[in-house]
Amino acid sequence: MYRVLTVDDERYVRLWLKNCVNWEELGFTIIGEAANGKDALALIQDVRPELVVTDMEMKGMDGIELMRRTRERYPDTEFLILSGYNTFEYVKSAVTFQAMDYLLKPVESEVMEQALTKVACRLRAKESMKKTIETALDENRRYKTEKFIFTLVDSEQYAIDSIMELMNALDICVPEDGCLALMLSLRPEEGKQYGEQYAEHVEKQGEEKSGIQGEGQAGRSFEGIHLEQVKETG
Repeated sequence: MYRVLTVDDERYVRLWLKNCVNWEELGFTIIGEAANGKDALALIQDVRPELVVTDMEMKGMDGIELMRRTRERYPDTEFLILSGYNTFEYVKSAVTFQAMDYLLKPVESEVMEQALTKVACRLRAKESMKKTIETALDENRRYKTEKFIFTLVDSEQYAIDSIMELMNALDICVPEDGCLALMLSLRPEEGKQYGEQYAEHVEKQGEEKSGIQGEGQAGRSFEGIHLEQVKETG
């Protein structure tokens, strides 16, 4: 469920918002409400809602200032504006801070439901994009880790510049004094895969290495990659 914070200085509007649509069917749950922008900002910091449904005209801190401050700290938060004023300044601010919609009071339940459906679609799209990026980053780090191991194992490529470049890419810090120890964990279930990959790597180099020929030996020699930096304790 996506978390929602409702903000309006009129209590009956906040009550109406709770009952105007079936929030759960649309994928939302109201986790709090506020009567002004200042209280809303404090709640946003505490509960981090995905969506803020807010009025524009409020005492103390209005909707414009609330959007501005929230965007500075939590840029992924979505806004849905409910306002009784169709002024150029308010509409412009809604566009500037990329609000999902600007709805004029009184708002029909059907219109509210349509607006929330659009918000839910955007939130799902953002989640999908985030997962895609995380998967790509994981795969990229996995590739760099494999390349790092291949470079260390293959004596023909034992070049300090290449090793340092790969260590930097993997965020492996080199201490100014002393030495750096890396622990390589062996995972038999992935041995065949990595053994074949390393054998392929060596074959491309036109070299023959002892201890990596045949599936059995490949599995024992190179059984899955897991790097762990060993920190000095003494």
